Amino acid sequence: MSATLSDTDRIQPWSSNPFFWQYKGKPVLLLGGSAKDCLYQIPNLQEELDKIAAAGGNYVRCTTACRNLENQPYTVWPFLKNDDGLYDMNQWNPEWLDRFATFLKIVDSHGMTMMPILFDDCCFAGKQPYVGKQDDPVPGVHNSGWVPSPGSAIAGDTGRRGDLA
Repeated sequence: MSATLSDTDRIQPWSSNPFFWQYKGKPVLLLGGSAKDCLYQIPNLQEELDKIAAAGGNYVRCTTACRNLENQPYTVWPFLKNDDGLYDMNQWNPEWLDRFATFLKIVDSHGMTMMPILFDDCCFAGKQPYVGKQDDPVPGVHNSGWVPSPGSAIAGDTGRRGDLA
């Protein structure tokens, strides 16, 4: 049986002003930040969340997109890899599940709220991912330096589907 929250026990737009948030019926400022966007994957997870909490953070955003393993060798993928090197989309990787569960426990222990980003569908923007120094941000342009993951060329190539988690 799953737990259900009353309307006042969940984060939602503030009833007095929908441009702000409320939690447990009271207005709240969601304050957060992090060194990486796939927080549950980083080796120093506890330290990173401790820093956010110490700075007054009460919110973290976490993408679940897969990243280039050359740049982040500590990354585990959500699905098990077969002997042929392809991922089985029907079998979860227990290490990935454990990391995500640990992340949720630490977030909860700090009284933080977490917003998961399950699919990274807004990152193609005509760019392809590459290793090396990334483009400088363009002032006034939201997410101008966003790096696609995995990039439209790979995502659209049906022969590469096994490479994607």
